[in-house]
Amino acid sequence: MSDGRENRRFPRYVHPAIPVRIMVPTFSDVQLAPREVSLEGFMVAEISKRPDIGSLADCTLEIEARVFEGCQVRVVWMMENGTSDDASWSVGLSLRKPEDRQAEIDAALKEVFNRLGDPS
Repeated sequence: MSDGRENRRFPRYVHPAIPVRIMVPTFSDVQLAPREVSLEGFMVAEISKRPDIGSLADCTLEIEARVFEGCQVRVVWMMENGTSDDASWSVGLSLRKPEDRQAEIDAALKEVFNRLGDPS
């Protein structure tokens, strides 16, 4: 099975302390801490509400305490974690940035990536 790496335009960073948080009220009542981050999107785990693949949701992005509103995420893939009544989902999210803030968001993410070192 492919890990999707050949379809990615930007490297993916995996680190236990990525200083990025996402608020997506449609999927979760709490801030989400991505396990993987790139300029194009995120992989988050422990989403409590089952998302639909292809669905769009408004979100707020926080990068090292800098808040970026007006973003959206699209669900690219999902996988159920566990089989009990309190199941959660891991989800791949594609990030859509407002045009007028895209350069600023990309610069903030690149600063984080420079400190994290080499991508996975």
